[in-house]
Amino acid sequence: FTILDKYRYKILSFNDDIQGTGSVALAGILNALRLSKEDINNQRFVIYGAGAGGVGIARRIAACLESKCKISKEKACNRIVIIDSKGMVTEERKIQDYKKPFSKNKNFYRSWNLKDSSRITLIDVIKNFKPTVLIGTSGCSGHFTSDILKEMAKNTKRPIIFPLSNPTSNSETNPKQIYKVTKGKAIVATGSPFEPFNYDGKTVTIGQGNNFLIFPGVGLGAIISEGSYINDAVFTESAYTLSELTPDKLIKKGIVYPLITDIRNISAN
Repeated sequence: FTILDKYRYKILSFNDDIQGTGSVALAGILNALRLSKEDINNQRFVIYGAGAGGVGIARRIAACLESKCKISKEKACNRIVIIDSKGMVTEERKIQDYKKPFSKNKNFYRSWNLKDSSRITLIDVIKNFKPTVLIGTSGCSGHFTSDILKEMAKNTKRPIIFPLSNPTSNSETNPKQIYKVTKGKAIVATGSPFEPFNYDGKTVTIGQGNNFLIFPGVGLGAIISEGSYINDAVFTESAYTLSELTPDKLIKKGIVYPLITDIRNISAN
């Protein structure tokens, strides 16, 4: 974050881990909402893992809510909870500057039912904040437990659950487990490749949210445009473009990303 902020207006550059990850995750969310027929303005987001990728996703969702839904930055950030290794990020803790826009004051969680307000866990957040979208960028396998998945299924008819950590061994859970626990209600994407599996007599294929769907096109556009810097809005528009390039026939099957084999067309667009 420090390097990006220091050099982005001096050198034609972007940070794929922050901006590319945010863009590809937003595209997957938009497509999941196409499937559930819901509005992004009515969602509540939890991001489990507050490093470059996680906060990059939080920034992109907040920017989208501001620009597309015309709500204030403060309101947009309050729709998003980020959780790091010490629990929900709050103003009670000393935190890095890049997390501060998403840190919560006591009024936000004053009425929550909590055992320990100094360390608010993922299950605490899901039970009290009642998110509709859960994204994993923690790099910690097994953290989306059956209890977490069951609670997510209580919050909305079609919970959006993206365990995006990679490699596959670090994924917060596996898609088959999400389908099993949520009884097939969840809309799922992963950051790592998973083999298709059988659920309820059907073969389920899971879309992979790979930054490769974003960064070649943004890089090509930056070179062709000969711009002096890459405006942050580029990554919101890239997410919407990627969403629009995902065929309806895939989305109907629950696959919220286009095929990597279409990368040249995607990048050109």
